[in-house]
Amino acid sequence: MRPEQGWKGWALAAGDLVALFLGLWLALAVRHFSLPSVEVLVQHLPGFGYLFAMFLLVFTGLGLYELRRLRDLPWILGGVGTALAINALAGTIYWYTFYPWIGYTPKTHFALALVFGHGAVLGWRRVAFHLFRARLTRQRVHILGSSRLARELVEELLHRPELGYEPVAAEGPRVDLLVADPRWVEAHWSAAREVVGEAVRRRRWVAGLSEFYETVFGKVDPGQAANAGWLIGAFLSRTTRAHMALKRAADAVVALTLLAVAAPVLALVWLAVRALDGAPVFYGQRRIGFMGREFTMWKFRTMRPRADRRGPFTGGAEEAGLVTPLGRCLRRCRLDELPQLWNVLRGEMSLVGPRPEWSREVAVIERLIPHYHIRHLVRPGITGWAQLNWRATKNPRDSLEKFRFDLYYLKHMSPALDLAILMRTARRVLMRDSAMAAARRPDFRLTRAGSAFAADFTGLLGRRPAR
Repeated sequence: MRPEQGWKGWALAAGDLVALFLGLWLALAVRHFSLPSVEVLVQHLPGFGYLFAMFLLVFTGLGLYELRRLRDLPWILGGVGTALAINALAGTIYWYTFYPWIGYTPKTHFALALVFGHGAVLGWRRVAFHLFRARLTRQRVHILGSSRLARELVEELLHRPELGYEPVAAEGPRVDLLVADPRWVEAHWSAAREVVGEAVRRRRWVAGLSEFYETVFGKVDPGQAANAGWLIGAFLSRTTRAHMALKRAADAVVALTLLAVAAPVLALVWLAVRALDGAPVFYGQRRIGFMGREFTMWKFRTMRPRADRRGPFTGGAEEAGLVTPLGRCLRRCRLDELPQLWNVLRGEMSLVGPRPEWSREVAVIERLIPHYHIRHLVRPGITGWAQLNWRATKNPRDSLEKFRFDLYYLKHMSPALDLAILMRTARRVLMRDSAMAAARRPDFRLTRAGSAFAADFTGLLGRRPAR
C-alpha cells in the first residue's frame, strides 16, 4: 500500500482479510453441510491466518490497493483472477511445507476457501468503491499541465464530483496525488521541478495525464490515436493470433448455446412480429465489420418498412412514429437484438466489441474522424464498452464520444475486460439512454487533423478512404 492512501488503504486491506475469513467460514459450512462450530473455527484459524496474511502480500504486489483503480472493474477482475492463481500455487506449497507444524493439510477446505474468499474479496471491492467515492473520502488532485486534455480533465472532474476527485489549483501538503502531463513537464521543467520534487519527497502517487484520464473515465483522447505510435504500441503489438482465435472459439460456443436456449423466445417474438406488424419479420442492414468488410446485421423488425430512407443521423425515430408499438417493447427489452447471435455464429460479429455502425453513417464519420476505421481492427460486438458508457448514436458528436470508448477497448482488450462488459450488460439492458450520464461535449476540431498514417490506414483494411 502506498503511504498517501492513509486509512483508506488500510481499511481496504482489513476488508480483504474479513472477506478471506468469510470465505473460510463458507468453505467449512459447505464442506460439512452445516454451520461450523466455534471449536472447528478455532482449529482452522492459525493455519489459515498465516496463509491469508501471505495472500494480502500478493494483493499488494499486484497493486490491488491502488484506490484509483477501484472503479476499474475489468482491472479488478483481472487482478483478483491473477491473485487467485498465484495464491493457489503458494497455498499448496505452504500447506505441504509447514504440515509438520500445522498438523493437517486441508485439501478440500483450502480449495473451497480459496474460491469463496477471492469471490468475497471481489464483492468487497465493489462495496468499497461506493464507500470511498463519497465526499468524505474525496481525493485532492493537482493537474500539472496546460494542454487541452489537461483542461478537459479538470472540467470533467468538476462536472462529475461523484467520481471522488477534487481538482486543486496548487501543490500543497493536503494534495493526495499529482497528475502530470509528461510533455508539459519536459518542456517546462524549471517550473515543474519544484512541484514534482515535492510529490517525490512526500511519496505521493504521480500519474501520467493520459493514464489517469483513461483510468477515471474509461475512454481515450482520440487525438492520440491519430499517429502510428499509438496504434502500434497500444494495440498491434499486444494482439496475438492465439488471443483472437480463443475469443472466436468462445464466441461460437456461447452463441450456439444461447441460440438453442433462446429458441422458444425467438419463436414467440417471430410470431408476435408476424401477427402484429406483418412481414418482413427480420430486418437486415449493411454494417461495417472486421477489417472494414461490409456484412448484413440482422434484427427483428421494429420500425415501419423503408424507415431507413430518412438517412443516417436523423434521430427521433420513435417521436416521428417510425417505431411500431411492438417494436418499442422489443427495443426496451433488447429482444430485437437476438438474431445477431446468428451473425456471431457466422464469424461476422463477436459477443463483445465495438458496435457495428451503418455503412452510410460510417461514410459521414470517416470524413470527420480520419482514423475512425481503427475500430474495425477487431470484430464488432453485440455489446461493447461504448454501449455501457454512452447512449445510442443520434448524431456525429455521439459517434465521436463512443469512438473514445472504443479506443479504450482496443487498448485494454482482454478476457477480463470482456467478462466485465458481459457482467455489466445485464444492468445496461434495464437502463434507458436518458439515464446515461452526460459527458462534456467533444470538439470535432480536435480530430479532423490526423497524420497521413491515420488517414490512409483504411487502404490497409481494404476500404477506400472517405473524402
